[in-house]
Amino acid sequence: SMNELLDILQEINPNVDFAHEENLVESGQLDSLDIVSIIDAVQDHFKIELDGKDIDPDNFMSAAAIWNMVERYI
Repeated sequence: SMNELLDILQEINPNVDFAHEENLVESGQLDSLDIVSIIDAVQDHFKIELDGKDIDPDNFMSAAAIWNMVERYI
């Protein structure tokens, strides 16, 4: 669920307001290491394997964008 995703994101970076932020990548709040951590965490938690084509900054701009990507796999 989206709430599970928000919990995962808060664990990775507790300083970011994932529930409201719409521009995580361009604002510099997420760096490439954070994105790798998010990918690993959502794959483990939701038991999915993301396709390489989904590893696109546009899919990590907001919690909603990340959830939309995850939902395609579950």
